[in-house]
Amino acid sequence: MKKIEYYNPESNFSKSHIGRSPNWILKSGMSITAGVITILLLSSVFVKYPDKISSKITLSTEVPPVRVSSKASGIVEKIFVNEGEKVRKGQVLYYINDGYTSLNDVKELKKFIKKPLDTLINNSFKTNFLFLGDIQTSYQDFHALIIEYLEYLSYNPDMLQVSKLESSLKEYKRLKNIILRKINLQKKKLKLAEKQRDRARTLNDKGVISDKDKEVEEMIFYEKEEKLEVLLYEKSNINIKIIELNKRVEELNIKSENFILSFKENINNKLMSLKNKINEWERKHLIISPKEGVISFLKYDVLNNFVEENTTIMAVIPNNRENYVIKGKMYIQIYNSGKVNEGDIVNIYLDNYPYQDYGFIEGKVQNISEIPENKKGYLLNVELPNGLMSSQKKALPFKDVLNGSAEVILENKSLFKRFFNNIFYTEKNNKDYFSG
Repeated sequence: MKKIEYYNPESNFSKSHIGRSPNWILKSGMSITAGVITILLLSSVFVKYPDKISSKITLSTEVPPVRVSSKASGIVEKIFVNEGEKVRKGQVLYYINDGYTSLNDVKELKKFIKKPLDTLINNSFKTNFLFLGDIQTSYQDFHALIIEYLEYLSYNPDMLQVSKLESSLKEYKRLKNIILRKINLQKKKLKLAEKQRDRARTLNDKGVISDKDKEVEEMIFYEKEEKLEVLLYEKSNINIKIIELNKRVEELNIKSENFILSFKENINNKLMSLKNKINEWERKHLIISPKEGVISFLKYDVLNNFVEENTTIMAVIPNNRENYVIKGKMYIQIYNSGKVNEGDIVNIYLDNYPYQDYGFIEGKVQNISEIPENKKGYLLNVELPNGLMSSQKKALPFKDVLNGSAEVILENKSLFKRFFNNIFYTEKNNKDYFSG
């Protein structure tokens, strides 16, 4: 087996390579490499750039425009305002016809039920509302209860009985007057009979008349007295009867009054239900302005056309909106949100104005919500110290609501710190992994 020589100082290779001094590249290469690495490390300490959190943002005023949407499906039959017209809060903007309700009938019914309840009851037969749609059932219930009430009044059984009792009372009072006259007359007769009796007693004592004649006069007196007592007894019975009849009349009157009050209360409840139904219908079909401002149409081809529920047709722009402060609202995810502080710079890139042509808007974090909102994250309110003046010194006009993207500029961090933070983070995770 041939022997392998690893090193032979006398060989040609040893004399040509090992015995010769290295050239300048080999001599300086290590120094250059070390220098470059040192320069890079030093540069990484001084070269810094910030972390950023990006998200969507919306710019609007403190009192933003309010979009007015349809509350029900139907035909837009009437529009009561024009583009740019000033409106007041609560003013009707447009009417959506559901196909089976007459706006005029609803208006007439609303006007009619503003009258006092007694007037409504007495004039209910003069009304005839045929096309009330969803309101029809409530109106029919109200109208039917009034008819029932009027029918009750026409044959009120309690009042019929009161009428009969009052006739009896009248008769008893007439009998009482007759008895009273008889009593007065009988008292006079009794008084005369008493005088005759006393006179007979005196004459009998003197012997002028006999005992028999005296007894006759006394008998006449007692008969008169007995008849008076009978009349007084009859008078007492009549009084008792009159009292009983009056009590019964009073009870029936109270019963009837309570029934009528209860009936009217039920009618009033039906009236309130009807009014609520009208208000509910109006909220759906008569779309009103939620605030004072100026009308701006978002759709122009809706008149006499069908619209779905929640279709936005117009918006109400607040008056003097140029005096309102424009602010931004954005949501950031929970991750890295702890790095955001009030006063941090926010660069805003608006969709309406491409930043290549107009630049970006600079803002500042005004405040951060304490609690995240579901999946949206934390809400950031962003103020604009320079308004809509862009980085290219262009004043951007405000368009009610501006959407775009934003970058929250966080603290500057050097390349050196970022590199070694990642190394330490990876090493720590590896230790945790293997120790676990």
